[in-house]
Amino acid sequence: MNAELAAYYSELSWLYHHNGGSLEFRVPSHVIAQGLKGIDVLEQGNESKLALRQADIPENAYEAIASPSKMNNVHEWMRWKLPSFIAGGQSVVRVFNPAAWLNAKSSQVVVRLEFPDQSSMLITYNYDSKLWERIPNSGRDGHNNNIPEGLQDFAGGGYREYNFAGPPATDLQNFLWWAHSNGVHISGSTGKSRFACTSAGGQVNCVAY
Repeated sequence: MNAELAAYYSELSWLYHHNGGSLEFRVPSHVIAQGLKGIDVLEQGNESKLALRQADIPENAYEAIASPSKMNNVHEWMRWKLPSFIAGGQSVVRVFNPAAWLNAKSSQVVVRLEFPDQSSMLITYNYDSKLWERIPNSGRDGHNNNIPEGLQDFAGGGYREYNFAGPPATDLQNFLWWAHSNGVHISGSTGKSRFACTSAGGQVNCVAY
C-alpha cells in the first residue's frame, strides 16, 4: 500500500472509531445557520461569500428538497467548514482523495443534516465533482416516513403508506403541502393520521384512513 492510500485509510479509521463506529456524522441545522455568519465575517471582500450574509437554509427536509438554492447554502457551509469539523483541520483534498480503484461506497463520509422538526437529510462528498451533494431519496420526516422527491415517489413505485400518529404535527402539514405541490390527489379526511398512496397510469392518489 502506498503512503497516500495508507494515510487515507488511517484518516478514515480515526473518524470511524471516534464517531461511535460510523462514518455518518450528525449535524444540526442551527449549527450551519450560525456557521454561515462565520463564513460571512471571514470572507468579507469576496462577493460570492458576501452574498451568504442574507442566505437562507431549509427549515426542514421537505424544504431541502423543494429549494435547491437553500441547499446550496448548506453545501457551501460544508465546503468551507466541515473538513475541519470532521477531520481535525485536514483539507478536503487530504481527507477525500482515494486511489482510482478504491470503492468509494465502502469508505464514504456521510453527514446527516438534522432539522428542528426532527426531519433529516443525508449529504455526502462527491469524489468526482469535488462537491458536497444531497443524497437523493434520503429525506425522512420526524415520523421516519420517506419524504417523496417527486410525483411517482409518493407511491414508491406502486404503493406506499405514511403514518403521522403523534408529534410533530408539522409532518402532516408538510406532507399535505408537498402532495398538493406535486399534483397528488388526496381523498378522505386530512385529519386522519395514516395515508395510503397508489400509482396507476401516471396518476398518484392518496387516501386518508
